[in-house]
Amino acid sequence: MLSIIKEERMRTVLIAALLLILPATLFAIPSIGIYFAYNPTNPGQAHYSPALGETFNGYVYVHNWGCLLTAIEFAVTWPEPCIIFGGWSAPEGYLNQGSLPDGVSITWWPPVSDYEYPYHLVATIQFFASCTCVYYGGSLVDMPMQVIPDPGAIPPGEVWGTCAPENDLIPFLGETSIICPDLIATEEQSWGAIKSLLE
Repeated sequence: MLSIIKEERMRTVLIAALLLILPATLFAIPSIGIYFAYNPTNPGQAHYSPALGETFNGYVYVHNWGCLLTAIEFAVTWPEPCIIFGGWSAPEGYLNQGSLPDGVSITWWPPVSDYEYPYHLVATIQFFASCTCVYYGGSLVDMPMQVIPDPGAIPPGEVWGTCAPENDLIPFLGETSIICPDLIATEEQSWGAIKSLLE
């Protein structure tokens, strides 16, 4: 009975994760997220497991914007006080108004297209971990780190970008990254549950 409950829980988690990821990927919805690998062509890693006392970076990338992008406006949030904000920077030559994590507008010239490179770095955030993940003996597990709308944005309620030549506003989907993701067990019934999802 316990293995059935575990399988159902895992199935629910996997389906929920796919439902959150697939729309932005399949329908090329403009999105912005925090990744933990610096890679201009595909940062890919939106989860991280810091060790106790580790300093690490979060790279804020936009993706699938579909225009000549000139600016982005956003804020970031995370619920755990033991992940300590250590500062942030925009790429060299970019201008900004405001500051992270509270809310910032960042602009650059010339505009960038997603034709050649589908990801574009807009900020680097430094963090310090004064606690660690449960599987390293700490208390953190599945902690969300989110890109959210700038509270001072006009119009409010969206993460906004602007596109040249008319500086048209386009909304971006703010993604959620995970610090200390819950690891999938390697028990036989767990792998069986994953296999059954593909059958």
